[in-house]
Amino acid sequence: MKLKFLFNFVTLLFILFSNAQEKIEATIIKTDGIKLKGLVSSYQGNVASGQIIKIWVDGEKIKINRDDISTLNTGSRSYSVITFDKISRRGNQIKTKRVRRLAEILIDGDINLYAIYYIRANGYTNASGFFTSTGSYLETSHYVKDEANKIIRINKTSFKKTIKKVFPDCKKLLLQVKTKKIKYDEIVEAINKGNDCIKSN
Repeated sequence: MKLKFLFNFVTLLFILFSNAQEKIEATIIKTDGIKLKGLVSSYQGNVASGQIIKIWVDGEKIKINRDDISTLNTGSRSYSVITFDKISRRGNQIKTKRVRRLAEILIDGDINLYAIYYIRANGYTNASGFFTSTGSYLETSHYVKDEANKIIRINKTSFKKTIKKVFPDCKKLLLQVKTKKIKYDEIVEAINKGNDCIKSN
């Protein structure tokens, strides 16, 4: 049993890391003000969230704890570490845990929009209990920071409710969301329109 678990765990790690070997240029500014320029691992151009971020500076690998990062920039894309409440449910029990994640800043406005990227493994466990890989994929989670600086997850299910919560006075936008003229897949457009609405009020 332990052997299967160890094999599956190692296989999973191999899949995740082997699919994230594309390196892109990046600049990391640490919370102590130190600036590092080098290469970071990416998956389809996105920097995935993890506890440790690795940067290669002049061929030397440097490990940086996520909590020591102020900003991470890759060309025109910027990342920062955000803090929010993660809610988990088991049966009738609801637990809230305070977590920190590296997130791309998609929109920096009255209402901020962030994207957190996770590399997930595709595959299945065979009859012998061993994991068989069929590849990996990128999972994206979106979060908004409201005017009270609270960070809230926004997904397909909560899209309409969250837009109404953060843009209560933007009647035109709320109507477009209600009538599905703007959907979750157009989240960037929705947040930009909401910020324009706030500025005009």
